[in-house]
Amino acid sequence: MNVEMAQAKQPIRKIMLVLPDLKAGGAQRMFINMANFFAQEGYVTHLVLLTNAQSDFKDLSSDVNVEQFPSSRAARSLLPFSQVIRTTKPDVIISALTYVNLISIFARILSGHKSARLIVTERAYHSINAKLATKHYTLEKILIRLLYQRSDKVVGISKGVTEDIAKIAHLPLEKTATIYNPVVTDALIHKLNAPIESALPTGKIILSCGRLTSIKDFPTLLKAFKLLIQTHDDAHLVLLGDGPLKQKLIDLAIHLGIKDRVHFLGFIENPMPYFKCADVFVLTSKSEGFGNVIVEALYAGTPVVSTDCPTGPKEILSDLRDCLAPVGDAQTLSRLIDLKLRQSKDSQSYQACANNFHVKTICNHYIKLAIGIDHEH
Repeated sequence: MNVEMAQAKQPIRKIMLVLPDLKAGGAQRMFINMANFFAQEGYVTHLVLLTNAQSDFKDLSSDVNVEQFPSSRAARSLLPFSQVIRTTKPDVIISALTYVNLISIFARILSGHKSARLIVTERAYHSINAKLATKHYTLEKILIRLLYQRSDKVVGISKGVTEDIAKIAHLPLEKTATIYNPVVTDALIHKLNAPIESALPTGKIILSCGRLTSIKDFPTLLKAFKLLIQTHDDAHLVLLGDGPLKQKLIDLAIHLGIKDRVHFLGFIENPMPYFKCADVFVLTSKSEGFGNVIVEALYAGTPVVSTDCPTGPKEILSDLRDCLAPVGDAQTLSRLIDLKLRQSKDSQSYQACANNFHVKTICNHYIKLAIGIDHEH
C-alpha cells in the first residue's frame, strides 16, 4: 500500500513529529527525513522541538511547520506542548527518544485531544543501560513501565530494540511494532556526489564514523588496524567525529605505533563523499539501536564490516556475507577487513541492501501503522 492508498482509506492529514531539538544526532536526522517526505506528500506536517537548542541541520523543508519552545529543558515545555496539541489537533503524533516519549504521553493526556494516535519510537537497547544500574535509569525504567501503556504503539527501530523495550515495559506483542530508520532519501545522491571537506591520504582507506565515546569502542578498531597494516602497508584509518575520548584515542594510536596512519578529521556535516571514497567502512560499537552509518556506507557502494552488537547491524546486513565480528574482537575485525580489501566491490548488492531503508518505504509503514490503530481513549 502506498501513501496515496493509505490516505484514501483513512483521513490522516495532520502529522506531528516530536524531538528535543535539531542538534546533530541520528534521531534528528531521521525525523527530518520523515518530516520532509510527509510534507512533500501533502500531509500537514508539524515538527515540535521541546528545547531552544540551535539547529545543526540546514535541510528541513520550509513546508514543515516548526514549533520550538524557549526553554532549555524539555520537561518545562510540557504545558505549552499540550496546548499546541489542543490547538493543532494532529491525527497522529510520532515522538523519538525515551524522555521525549514520556513527555509526549503526558502532553496528549493534558491536551484532552484523545483522538490523536500516539506512536512513541525507541532507538536504544535499554538492557545495556540496565547494566550501568544508575539511579537515572532506574527512574526511567519505572516511568516506561507506567506510561508506555498509555501510548497507542511503541515502535522499535530494530527487532532487537522492539523485543527489549517490550520486555522492559511489560508490553503485549500487539502494542509494539518494528520500523527501521528512513536513511535513504532522494537528496542522498546529491550528498554522495559533493566534494569532500578534507583531503584523504593516498592508499587504501579504512573509514569509521561516530562520536568518540566508549560505546563506539574505537580502541578495538585501532588494535584491528595495527594488525591489518602488517599485510596492507598502504592502508590508512580515517575517523570522522568528535567526542570526549579523542585525546585518549590519539594517545593509544601513539602507543600502538600507528599515529602516522590514523587520521582524526573531526565532525563532518556530510560524510557521504567519504563513504564513497573509502575501501571499507568499519563500525565497532558495543551497542547500536540501528546503525544509520552502515546503510549510508552501503548506499555509497562501500563494503561494511561491523561488530555483531545488539541490535541493528546484523539486521541491516542479513543479506550480506562476511560482515560481522564479535564485539571487542580485534583479530576477527582485522581478518574481515582484509577479506573485504581483497574482494572486488559488489556495489550493486550493497546499494540494493541500503534501499530497503528508503524514506518512502519507512514513512508508508508509519502511515499504515497509524491507520491500523484501534483508537479507544
